[in-house]
Amino acid sequence: MATMQFDGPTFALVVPTDWFVVSAPEYQTAFLAPPDARGQRASFTIAIRPLPGPVTAQQFAEVITQTYDRLGVTHEVLSRDVLKLGEVEGHAITSLLSQPDGGTPLRQQQVVAVNDDLIYVLVASRPADLPDPAAEAIDRSFATMFGAFTFRQATLPG
Repeated sequence: MATMQFDGPTFALVVPTDWFVVSAPEYQTAFLAPPDARGQRASFTIAIRPLPGPVTAQQFAEVITQTYDRLGVTHEVLSRDVLKLGEVEGHAITSLLSQPDGGTPLRQQQVVAVNDDLIYVLVASRPADLPDPAAEAIDRSFATMFGAFTFRQATLPG
């Protein structure tokens, strides 16, 4: 897999060269894999927000899981782990999600970390029913992206 460096305002990582990069108010950056044979895409999103008071990354990760319950998203937690993002400890929750509208179930890994009074939520999602070896290739891409993620000082223009 060919990769390229991506430098965000307070982070850096490597991404596959054939993934698209987009941005929106809901998240800092999203990377979209090429569509599979069904036209579905895996995604890797990064949301950055000011830290909402005295909350740990682990507590925030659990709030995200509780939000699924409030939204009626059926989810099964597969694992809870600690994942290092550079030198910062992140809290990872891997889940299977069923869409309320009956859409394709997702396999999702969320990693939450706190750095410099900002909370980072990294979300890697792919169709849960993606067949091997395509699923393995996407999972390797996700592992590369999480493994290369580092925090850096904010850079201001000018």
